[in-house]
Amino acid sequence: MGEDVKINRARPEDDEGAPLQHVEKKVDALMHELSLLRQHMDSGFALVRADMATRFAEQDLAIAERFAEAERKNLERFAEAERRQQDGMKALASQLLAQMAEMDKRQEARLMDMDKRQEARLVEISRRQDAFSRWMVGLTMAVVVLVAHMASRLF
Repeated sequence: MGEDVKINRARPEDDEGAPLQHVEKKVDALMHELSLLRQHMDSGFALVRADMATRFAEQDLAIAERFAEAERKNLERFAEAERRQQDGMKALASQLLAQMAEMDKRQEARLMDMDKRQEARLVEISRRQDAFSRWMVGLTMAVVVLVAHMASRLF
């Protein structure tokens, strides 16, 4: 391009305005092409930036969706674990209540058995006291009779 344009300063009689105008037109055309090229590059860069931003946004969205799905699954697992724990606690509470009721029944049976044995002991003690009292009365009567018999022999 630079060869097409020749400035001839050796001949002052030529119109010096024409080659200069030609060069100016060429410079203007080149500047215009340069500005178009810059606009084209800027729009290309803008497209690339928009494409990259779209890809990043899509990746962010995919990551957010995977995270939300994982969070939902975790919440479901926690809820299921809590339900199992509650069921386990209910079963344990029922089992403990049943064991306590059984222990109460056994304790009540033991207390009744102890009461019966105590009553039997009291009856036995009472019977023995009655037998001892009768024996003492009998012994006392025998001593009185013996003393009376001995007294009757003396007098």
